Amino acid sequence: MKTRDVATIAFRLLALWVTISALISLVDLLFNWKMVAAQTMGSFSGVANAPTERELFWMSASAFVCRGMIGLVAWWLSPPLARVTVPSDALSVVGDRDGLYAADSFLVGLCLIAMSAPGLAFEAYVATKPGFPAYPEAHPKVPLLLAQFVLGVSFVWSRWLVTLATGQPHSEVDASATDGAVQQRDEADEARDG
Repeated sequence: MKTRDVATIAFRLLALWVTISALISLVDLLFNWKMVAAQTMGSFSGVANAPTERELFWMSASAFVCRGMIGLVAWWLSPPLARVTVPSDALSVVGDRDGLYAADSFLVGLCLIAMSAPGLAFEAYVATKPGFPAYPEAHPKVPLLLAQFVLGVSFVWSRWLVTLATGQPHSEVDASATDGAVQQRDEADEARDG
């Protein structure tokens, strides 16, 4: 695998993170809009041309949508960005591209699980204790935490990100990784014997 492949993977991982964080922020804004509006609209008191609550919502939502679009564009522009960033493709690093994508997928999934699991565990604990004081402001976040958790598990337990990033079906990814390992072993045996 070349250094340009590593740069492409790094750019795609960054783009994926930007897109996921934008979607999480947008869903959080939708679930908690009344609270956000109450806090934000108070800061506009005394301003002559203050935005209405509706205008503020559309400005906030469009900012998260634009950030998600930037992440998607960065995903598709990762190979050209890697060519610009790493002008020479002569350097080679150990490892294979599919394995690096699988590791990235696992790390993104693990991060999403780590962000959502404590909140879900706390909500489950509160639900089982009848005398425990309720936190109503936390309950709108439960669907968001569940979505993050499910997305995290899908990243950890499936290879769909590897398939999407490499453009190869799952069986071809496994076959190419196996063929590459066999070819490397054969070349090593020939070099040792020769």
